[in-house]
Amino acid sequence: MQDPTRVDDVVLSDFEVLKVLRSDENLKLIAVQARRRRKSELNDDAVDSQDAVVVLEKKPFTEESAVAFTSDLNTQLTTIMRNDIYGLFDGISTDKASIVNAIKVTTIYPATADHIRKWSDQPFFMVRETAQDYKQITEPYILRNKLSLEWVYAVLSGKAEAERIVCNDQDTENGFVLAPSLRWDGVNKEQLDLTAIVRRSDVKSIRDLRADHLPLLYNLWKKCTATIKTKYGAEANELRAYFHYQPTYYHLHVHFTYLKEWNAGTAAGRAHLFMDVVQNLQTDGNYYAKRTMYFTLRRDDPLLTLLGDSHQLECF
Repeated sequence: MQDPTRVDDVVLSDFEVLKVLRSDENLKLIAVQARRRRKSELNDDAVDSQDAVVVLEKKPFTEESAVAFTSDLNTQLTTIMRNDIYGLFDGISTDKASIVNAIKVTTIYPATADHIRKWSDQPFFMVRETAQDYKQITEPYILRNKLSLEWVYAVLSGKAEAERIVCNDQDTENGFVLAPSLRWDGVNKEQLDLTAIVRRSDVKSIRDLRADHLPLLYNLWKKCTATIKTKYGAEANELRAYFHYQPTYYHLHVHFTYLKEWNAGTAAGRAHLFMDVVQNLQTDGNYYAKRTMYFTLRRDDPLLTLLGDSHQLECF
């Protein structure tokens, strides 16, 4: 019997939208909190109401979609403005099957309060974290409250997303898996976005990296860049490789994006360039055990409260 909470068994019409969590015009996405209707409201064996996060994102244009839209007789233009050689229009394709109308849908179901908080629009604050803060405040908080990593272990074991993995090094010390991010369609090079997840479970973030992890980082860089070049035609010097601190989940992973691709995750205050991290460890094997880290936290992040007002930007 299938698990009734599996995304495969969920259709959007089963959900009612409760509220908008976030709307981003630049990224062309909207995230909503939804709730699955109760059994009495459905004609199947659905479980009782549970919260979900549903993200709708306009897929990027391709040459194929541009040609289809401009040549389709079902495309309708409504004039907004004309001035000399310039025209501005609202364009709509009335063909429901048109690839121009494609929407990428991401669901998190059942969604925890942490999932909902992550997708909610909140102001950010820059904070500092000393090495002592990490040991006394941040690390205990991580161990108490970290999100489930079962999905990470499922990917590493090949039980989930096996068809998405493009490089799989099974060495227990220096191995990893590399797969396209769920944000990327795996086709459009300019939106290239992949994640490498290490096999070691004892490294939560760059805070745990030491000199003896350098062979892992060397191996990961060499094999990931070679795979990306072979499969997607992107050279190593066309890539931005970086870690997040604080990361979304506490199992060490590296992001690879195309240099022309920008998203909030590449900004200062969160992203740490892979090469900088490697060089810091080459210079001082305990660099990340000792340094004071500066990073951004959302207003509703409990860690912001735990670190306290005195950490909300004392630079020196």
